[in-house]
Amino acid sequence: MANRCVFLGNQSGIRECPTCQRSVKIKVFQCGHPSHSETTIHECRDCPDFQREGERGFVVNWEVAVTTAPRERPTLVTCVESLRAAGWGSFRIFAEPKSPMTENMESVTHRPIHLGAWSNWYLSLTEMYLTNPKADAYLICQDDTIFSAGLRGYLENHLWPAPQVGVVSIYCPQHYEIPGEFGFREINEGWGTWGALAYVFSNRSIREFLSHELPINHRHHGPSDGSRNVDSVVGHWCRESQRPYYIHTPSLAQHIGATSTLWSARATGRRRAQTFLRSVAEDRR
Repeated sequence: MANRCVFLGNQSGIRECPTCQRSVKIKVFQCGHPSHSETTIHECRDCPDFQREGERGFVVNWEVAVTTAPRERPTLVTCVESLRAAGWGSFRIFAEPKSPMTENMESVTHRPIHLGAWSNWYLSLTEMYLTNPKADAYLICQDDTIFSAGLRGYLENHLWPAPQVGVVSIYCPQHYEIPGEFGFREINEGWGTWGALAYVFSNRSIREFLSHELPINHRHHGPSDGSRNVDSVVGHWCRESQRPYYIHTPSLAQHIGATSTLWSARATGRRRAQTFLRSVAEDRR
């Protein structure tokens, strides 16, 4: 079915057409939307809850957030300015206690207690979905990230790289880049995945991720007391749920942190993109 709805399930039966003097049989399908149980192709196309996934050019409604924490050399202002230049004028900031702020920063959620990288990130992602449950795409990034100018227009023209995605990383660590390649590429590193700087989830993938046992259980019994390893958990979930993990080469985001809130290492070597596009045209192929 062209323009398939993300909630459309398998065929579950056959129904007599009420307007065809019962001479025509209509296929009935399961519907995964909480307000419906079954549907037909015609009913699905006319349904107000119809929702596409996987078609390029249908990403319009964004929910965007930045997670931040205190660091020796703050980078949040640079990140916010770059995010605006990339095309997003509206976004939320989820700040750990004592995170540096400026007066012109709006829509800031101040955490009352220190949560740690994983918990602040997962809670932020949850709040993004609950605030805007019908968004087409959810971009969550870290405060030591800069972006390609014009990035929003490019993504709106080129998402999604597949009918179903787990996540799209617009940041490409140095060791994932293939020189001369341009576009999205699937990787399958599982727990060994690198790079949680800037993730884009589809509407369906964010719901599946947030409700999956892997991210839910990570805080309870994950490594390092379940306080970090965002990229590892996302990569592991993609592999276990058989949802593709995509990166973009060259990188559409760059790691700028001179200091880390988690590690002693600076943003060099594998913790930095080898090639970063300072700007990208929305019609770039």
